[in-house]
Amino acid sequence: MWYVIQTVSGEESIIQKYIELHADRGGYVECFVPLYEEVRRKEGKSRILFRRMFPGYLFVDTDRPNRIHDLLRKFPEFTRVLGVKEKDEERRFIPVSTEDEAFLKTLLADGVMHVSYVKMAKNNRRIEKVIGPLAAYRNHITHLEVRHREAVVDMEVFGKKRKIRF
Repeated sequence: MWYVIQTVSGEESIIQKYIELHADRGGYVECFVPLYEEVRRKEGKSRILFRRMFPGYLFVDTDRPNRIHDLLRKFPEFTRVLGVKEKDEERRFIPVSTEDEAFLKTLLADGVMHVSYVKMAKNNRRIEKVIGPLAAYRNHITHLEVRHREAVVDMEVFGKKRKIRF
């Protein structure tokens, strides 16, 4: 099951490395910061940059959230596992919902949402073909910026309607 860890924005990879170095490898399956590829053009050349999908958050796939929580308590920087309810020394962790996890799995490959390729009709007003993660959400596109190679999809994720950039 996936659990979300909140930390200071920009320090997600530090926490990720800390978990990878100090956590028992049998205590978790995967720890990752969800990223997306962004295409930027500069001086006529396209570059792909990696951006954080959810700044300040990283995900841990584990069946033993207590171990991860105990490990993070020792970390000097501020971190917290989201969805932890402590009552009378008993902790209960709330994982990412199965729907949200399934949605993110359709987008991510090894923790990265790769660029989708969109072929526009000749008049540049209609999408002819989509290849990549955006293909499954083609009918949910609310904004398409062909020149800047960006699509925005409105989806319900983590209990809120959010704008997901492709």
